[in-house]
Amino acid sequence: MPKAVTEKIVECRSPRGRTTRMERWYYEAIRKALLEILPESGVCAELYELHLRVRDHLDVVTRDSIESLAWHVAWVRLDLDAEGVMARDAALVIRL
Repeated sequence: MPKAVTEKIVECRSPRGRTTRMERWYYEAIRKALLEILPESGVCAELYELHLRVRDHLDVVTRDSIESLAWHVAWVRLDLDAEGVMARDAALVIRL
């Protein structure tokens, strides 16, 4: 899980050590969607369409509330990569 900055803000990290902050509910909604899209080890999705699949997975209110969804999905995916939950292999994201 990302490091809590406050109750409402978390700090995501990339495998290379970069960080960004986002609202906790953004992070949790996107993380839940990613883990449901890639439910078990070995399941993969194409990187370029992952944010579209997350968008389709989120409810309308959540989807419309998150600005720059593709950017947020990329950072949550990087955080999951840093945790060892997912990995990127060329054009695919793979659940470990």
